[in-house]
Amino acid sequence: MGMLDATLEALGWPLEQAKKVTPGEDWFDRPDWMPHEAWAASQVAGDLFLDPLNLLPVGLLGKGAKAAMKAGHQAGAGKGMLTGSTKNYIPNFYGLTDGARDVITPAEKAAVQVLQKTKGMPYDQALGLVRKGKGMAGFGAEGVGNALKNLTSPSARALHKEQGINPAVQKIVKETAAGGKPRDVEKAAANVNYLSHMNQQSGRRGPMNPAVEEIAKRSNLEAYTPNEPGQISDWMQKNAGTVKETGKPNVISDADAKMIEDHVNSSWGPSDTVVMKRARSGTGGNHYNDLFRKMAPIGDIRKAFAGKGPVADYFKKHPKGDKYYVKEITDDGAVWLGSRGRNVGSAVTEGGVNWTMKIDPDGTLMGVVSDKHDFLEKPLQVVAGAANKIPGVNMHPEIMDESLVAVTPPMFIDIRSLRKQIPGKTEKNIAGVQRKKAPKEVSNLTLLEEFASAKPSEIGVKAEQLKQAGMLSGAAAVIGGNE
Repeated sequence: MGMLDATLEALGWPLEQAKKVTPGEDWFDRPDWMPHEAWAASQVAGDLFLDPLNLLPVGLLGKGAKAAMKAGHQAGAGKGMLTGSTKNYIPNFYGLTDGARDVITPAEKAAVQVLQKTKGMPYDQALGLVRKGKGMAGFGAEGVGNALKNLTSPSARALHKEQGINPAVQKIVKETAAGGKPRDVEKAAANVNYLSHMNQQSGRRGPMNPAVEEIAKRSNLEAYTPNEPGQISDWMQKNAGTVKETGKPNVISDADAKMIEDHVNSSWGPSDTVVMKRARSGTGGNHYNDLFRKMAPIGDIRKAFAGKGPVADYFKKHPKGDKYYVKEITDDGAVWLGSRGRNVGSAVTEGGVNWTMKIDPDGTLMGVVSDKHDFLEKPLQVVAGAANKIPGVNMHPEIMDESLVAVTPPMFIDIRSLRKQIPGKTEKNIAGVQRKKAPKEVSNLTLLEEFASAKPSEIGVKAEQLKQAGMLSGAAAVIGGNE
């Protein structure tokens, strides 16, 4: 046996041991929740990671560390690559939202007929459920495969450590924004901002791609901040907009600001970090329209104002509806509503949103939308558990270092602009907080193109190649960003 053959045999030992973790050919058991496509993708990526061809000795670990210092790779800069390798959108996750309802495959038709017969489901509900399953299977396969492929690629690891991005999301963004349609550009930009959230939650510390920073700035009104008592209240009062008639800052009371903060925190539970997203940004969804034209019970609010008595009287008789429950009726006759369950917005990111709204007797509606970025926690923890069966791998099961809640500023509208038949007028008209565009700023599409074309440094790639050769199956350091 020659020297090269002996070296390859020795380097192949981790792969052989990994495949002996469970009987048969499977090197880890497929979890019940994981689609077969996702399981297969992870097996292929696992083979790639432990394949001896990826571990040929082109240098030593010490040389890799020195090269990493030259490239500016920081401790902790590798965190977030696993969580940041996925899409933030699953087709048909909330029902039949993607694809024509009357154009279906034979397999879809058969599955729909079974659901209609056995569960008594209407056609649209059954087709939506079938397509949700397909969407989740594809999401799982792609996400797990992307994450593990990034871990095996020196170039991907270098790019993430240097700029906080990876080739998988670059490909997703490029394909989503292709053609430049406004909604597609918005979806792609939302995925970039979602990547920014994932880096924050994963505890990543290091340089960030300029396009990601700019999209985050356009999407978020206030940056990531510890969610300490009073923080959300302060933001609500700071970003309450202006009075149109006077141009002066709008003032909301301490009690109203605290009501909003308490509602957000009680709805989502304790959260480490909070970020304030813009009400209407073009890169993070249109929460204003979502709330006032889609999610809020405008029909019931109209009935309340069309009645003969005070608005509060209607809600005393109707303490809950399909979309809401009455939180509180104040001494001055204002009504606070809270949303029931998670609602669907236009911001693309999965998981759903929550809202609360104050209805003033004069017809002014004030609402806030919030959501918690916990969509990937369970599947990522299962992926970590599966990866830990590989010899030498020690991924921490708590993927997210920080929990994150996003809130909008207070948003205002006059009920009469939604239902013109209601008599009277509000005491004041309130405008929101608008982002001031920089002179000659580049378009969102240009930012996405810059994001998709970003490359790692040559010395950074070399550093990852050297470290990969020196550590064999030391995936823990790769994932955690520890040098």
